Amino acid sequence: MLITSCLVERRSKGKLYIAKDRTTGERCTLRKIFLDVTNAGQDDGLPTSVLREISHLKTVNHPNIVKIKHAEVKNELAQIVYEFNEHNLKDYMKKVHKESMLLQMQSKNKLERSLSPLPLHKIKMVLF
Repeated sequence: MLITSCLVERRSKGKLYIAKDRTTGERCTLRKIFLDVTNAGQDDGLPTSVLREISHLKTVNHPNIVKIKHAEVKNELAQIVYEFNEHNLKDYMKKVHKESMLLQMQSKNKLERSLSPLPLHKIKMVLF
């Protein structure tokens, strides 16, 4: 793996990098988990949450769930290689929410504009 840039750094969850597979040239996401930091200096081995994540993602086959390409643990470092995605769920949901709010505001404005030229007595007749 050839690391190209760091995406996120979370102390207990490790660091996320954008990397490039040297054999295929494909972009991927590399997650490095430093076990000494995750385990607060204790020699507890690999956290069960990481084991669960790896085992679940290896068994799930769905187009909306990222796939694990490779995972390994060496000494105090666990590395997980995922397929690359342009977006993460948090940013995607923010974008979708903003777009839906804009659409709602636009449709509300259209409704108000379409009702405003009508005289009040005609609006009452239509409603009743």
